[in-house]
Amino acid sequence: MSAETWSIGEALSWASSLLLNESQIAMQETEHRQSILRSEAEMLLQWAGSWNRVQLLSRLSEPIPAGVAERFAEAVRDRANSIPLQYITGSAGFYGREFAVDEGCLIPRPETEWLVETAKEWITNHHRNAAVVDVGTGSGAIAVTLKLECPGIQMRAVDVSEAALNIAQRNAKSFGAEVSFHYGDGIELVRSGNIQFNVLVTNPPYIPTGELDSLDIEVRDFEPKTALDGGVEGLDFYRRLIEMGQGVFAPGSAALFAEVGAGQAEVVSRSFKESGKWNGWHFWTVADLRGIERIVAGSRGVI
Repeated sequence: MSAETWSIGEALSWASSLLLNESQIAMQETEHRQSILRSEAEMLLQWAGSWNRVQLLSRLSEPIPAGVAERFAEAVRDRANSIPLQYITGSAGFYGREFAVDEGCLIPRPETEWLVETAKEWITNHHRNAAVVDVGTGSGAIAVTLKLECPGIQMRAVDVSEAALNIAQRNAKSFGAEVSFHYGDGIELVRSGNIQFNVLVTNPPYIPTGELDSLDIEVRDFEPKTALDGGVEGLDFYRRLIEMGQGVFAPGSAALFAEVGAGQAEVVSRSFKESGKWNGWHFWTVADLRGIERIVAGSRGVI
């Protein structure tokens, strides 16, 4: 791609063609594939030029600046090699906000917004000044969003990865969200009693170890395995949480909200109920818009 001879529109066409015909991006062959990759090319060019979409589309006939061309070409080739778009741009959308991300944290997923929405609803209806802990905070998207949406809560966040905590702290600072961050194994930290809380939220690793190699390349090769690998059945974290029992929660009304993988909700919910360590709790599951049960929720004192 030559900055001297190509317009911004031609650069965009080049990128769209390369992503469509030469990339390793994992995507089902659908009639929407071309428009999706065109949209990705636009987002990369917006990032490279520090433009919004209106500014980009109004400049299609203009020559592409040399510095923008170089940055854009490198980004497009990275994307063609399956590096996630969010890692290239350093940003991922979540709950209507843009969060900083890098290779040290999992990219926030749209389905995790259901976890936030479910927890937010319970907090709003039952405990507006709750002490909340986010176990395995990653980018901090859950913790920061809950604090911004429910400003009366005391928000704590835990992660075993220093790299993830660094990006989470950056996001909290960027949004002006008061969140207390803690480094270490989440279950051990809450079990120790050093963190007081009424509500626990978590999006833990839940991919069975044997399925990791079959994940899309951009997930398998670039996102942190510690945030994906849930053990042989994908249930290791939930078993530790269930075994921990309800005694770690502060007295009074309490709740927990855990994201689970497809097909895991029933066994996780049943395990809570049958463990004997969560007597007096009511458990239920929450499905997403596709009807997939994504959240296992439980509460004590209120429903």
